[in-house]
Amino acid sequence: MAAVVELGRSGGHTGLWLGVNQQNARARRFYTKEGFDVVGERTFTVGSQIHRDHVMQRTL
Repeated sequence: MAAVVELGRSGGHTGLWLGVNQQNARARRFYTKEGFDVVGERTFTVGSQIHRDHVMQRTL
């Protein structure tokens, strides 16, 4: 994560975005500890299943 944050900063970006499955509590805790906040939601279909992600953002 530190390398990605540094890459974003050195590239002049002001934030990072990611999507994480809403049911993946372990990943959500990790990203929250890394400074990400939930800012939205997205859905997508794989086969016949609908999946829901939290969209998370971290300001750099």
